[in-house]
Amino acid sequence: MDAFRDFLADSNSVVLLAEENEPVGYLYAQFQNHHGNWARKESHVLYIHHIVIDPKFRRKGNGDQLLSAAIDIARSRGVERLELDVWSFNVAAKKFYAKHGLKVFNEKMSIII
Repeated sequence: MDAFRDFLADSNSVVLLAEENEPVGYLYAQFQNHHGNWARKESHVLYIHHIVIDPKFRRKGNGDQLLSAAIDIARSRGVERLELDVWSFNVAAKKFYAKHGLKVFNEKMSIII
């Protein structure tokens, strides 16, 4: 529990809750600084670790509200970019993010060995 309290107290953490008379989802993100080098420029981002909505409450605007609030918070802190990862098979999530203007900029590849 202490680790969770520390996380909530961290000024670089963002935790938002979606409610419809009860909690129905949440967004968890962190502000990150990516140092520049010869291969990339320095950047300041809000990295979204999770957006989770209870399946019974999806497609009712809860995810839209969480993502919009996260974007507003990032803008208020002068952040220039929002980043997240999405599973390649999660078509619904990819459509949701595309609807909000997110675009693929990096792809990971792996092999089970």
